[in-house]
Amino acid sequence: YFLERGMLIYFLTYMRQKNGRFICVQILQTLNILFENIRNETSLYYLLSNNHVNNIIIHKFDFSDEEITAYYISFLKTLSLKLNKHSINFFYNEKNNDFPLYVEAIKFFNHPETMVRIAVRTLTLNVYKVPDATMHRFILDCTATEYFSNLVWFIRNHVLDFDNLIRNNRDINNRGQLISSLEEYLDHIHYLQDIFLLNVDSLNNVLKDQLMNRLLIPVYIFSLIKRDKFSRVK
Repeated sequence: YFLERGMLIYFLTYMRQKNGRFICVQILQTLNILFENIRNETSLYYLLSNNHVNNIIIHKFDFSDEEITAYYISFLKTLSLKLNKHSINFFYNEKNNDFPLYVEAIKFFNHPETMVRIAVRTLTLNVYKVPDATMHRFILDCTATEYFSNLVWFIRNHVLDFDNLIRNNRDINNRGQLISSLEEYLDHIHYLQDIFLLNVDSLNNVLKDQLMNRLLIPVYIFSLIKRDKFSRVK
């Protein structure tokens, strides 16, 4: 029934009428459940074939609403779980050089909510592992440098904040904050490792350059050099 009636266009029409947050939340929740439970590839491709999903992805939602943001990112992550060498063609448009699923998702890479950031990372990994050279070229040419640069800066700032937290921590009651900060740092490291393990050389080279020039040399190595000089002076 859902497929025969072409319900996605109705959903899109309702959202464009700006009927309030309740409609958007319900539609995103419904879409998430729908795509999460599709097992038949023919049904999936039928739903994706008319580009309504991409139009929903680029719809101007009110992301100041935390609930809308949560359901939106969850919807994008669910879609990314359906990606393969065939379905990628419904999301990445080579002719228009456009990839809304990925481009819109990475805008939330440094969102204050941990679960949103985790969902974005999961989505990016699901995208990177699809064996499609043209799509990888799009990411390399249009988003890789900016995304990896911002990602490394985000990690760098977290490292510096963590360092300050340790240096200034004289209150044993802050132990929970220290552990939480360390766990987040380890999450960053695991994410970087997951990207490298996908063995997409073109993306790995960009990421390595960003890590070397913005984190490893200026923060880690330079801190060791400063420490060594200080110890010699003493």
